[in-house]
Amino acid sequence: MLLIGCGSSVNQENFDRIQPGMAEMEVINILGEPTESSSMEIGTLSGTTSSWEDEGGKITIQFVNGKVKVRNFKKYTD
Repeated sequence: MLLIGCGSSVNQENFDRIQPGMAEMEVINILGEPTESSSMEIGTLSGTTSSWEDEGGKITIQFVNGKVKVRNFKKYTD
């Protein structure tokens, strides 16, 4: 995969590439597999919260029916 040797994928540049409505697989193509993920379904509505975290920060994305609904980036200070 292209992420190997390119440093952390958890950064402001990659976070800015993620837009509401983007498919979950598109996000995974940018950030790689999440470090944490949980899902639930209620009737025809499905939701997933996934996080990508390393020493530089944490990106959390909430997906509704497989599309980005809410996103957050917390950069850790040095």
